[in-house]
Amino acid sequence: MWARLRMRDVRTSMRRVLRFMRENNLLAPQRQPQPVEPKRHDGTILAERPNPMWGIDATVGFTVA
Repeated sequence: MWARLRMRDVRTSMRRVLRFMRENNLLAPQRQPQPVEPKRHDGTILAERPNPMWGIDATVGFTVA
């Protein structure tokens, strides 16, 4: 908003525009921080035997038509 006012040769401070927008409820809503939950593990997963776990990245899938 402040930049558009400057382009139209309306000289004012950025804080004044922010205050005006805040007083008239013209600001976009802000996201509230999400609560942090405790970690389930420390980042190291050990397998009890060979090949019990597999990691898959399914970002691309091919189909036969």
